[in-house]
Amino acid sequence: MDKGPRTLVDDLAEETLAEMADTFFGSRVEIERVLSKLAELAGELRERLPHLRRSAAALRYLLLDRATAESFYDNIGVLAEPYLQLAEQDPGEWRHVFKPSFALTSKGRWTKSVLETYGILQSEVEVYLHGRYEPDSKDPRRKRLTANYNQVRELADASNRSIEQANKEGRPSDVMCYMRSLDPLEQEKERCTGATLEGYSQHLDESMAMAPLDFNSLGLVTVQGLPRLDVVRGRLEAFLASVHRERAREIHELMRRLRTRGSR
Repeated sequence: MDKGPRTLVDDLAEETLAEMADTFFGSRVEIERVLSKLAELAGELRERLPHLRRSAAALRYLLLDRATAESFYDNIGVLAEPYLQLAEQDPGEWRHVFKPSFALTSKGRWTKSVLETYGILQSEVEVYLHGRYEPDSKDPRRKRLTANYNQVRELADASNRSIEQANKEGRPSDVMCYMRSLDPLEQEKERCTGATLEGYSQHLDESMAMAPLDFNSLGLVTVQGLPRLDVVRGRLEAFLASVHRERAREIHELMRRLRTRGSR
């Protein structure tokens, strides 16, 4: 059946539909590209978690018990729980890499061991949160910033904002309603019968909406940054001295066990 010659209205309608389709699919393709890169960065960052766990576990062991460990972190203004959880997640690997510091007395060995272990943990947390520049494997003449928590967090938040915007601005029901507006006969039928697409439109939009990213699904841990050792050394030395005054015998036995294990 001959539909007659095309008109300017036909061309405008076709162009509008094409633009709506580009908006709907184009934004989703870009979001999927960003999410793929995000997953890659998160995977790279997860490889750093065993280092954090080992150092957190070694520090936790040196601090005798959970209460002392909590006081240690509280003394430097850091929330202890995330670090204690990290320590609990270590399957004992810290024992294979930890070496007690050398000093003439058990107090000296313990104090130095705690401070040096804290310094290692602080450095690893700094890299985890902010990254560090390393030679680019694709071009050794250049350096790249390693994957880091802040980067992944910002990218995840930006992705969720893009998903929310895409769901609002590229709704499938908008395309469907526009197409129906081009059919006067269908519109008249709806007016006469009272039929609407309101319920179906909502279902269509919800079923085709992009789900926001669940940051917890990335398998990362959220920890507070630690102050540098040179900034808190005096405060920590005073804290450790007070612990040693009350628990010198326990500390002596702990360092004896570590020394015995290290000599095997």
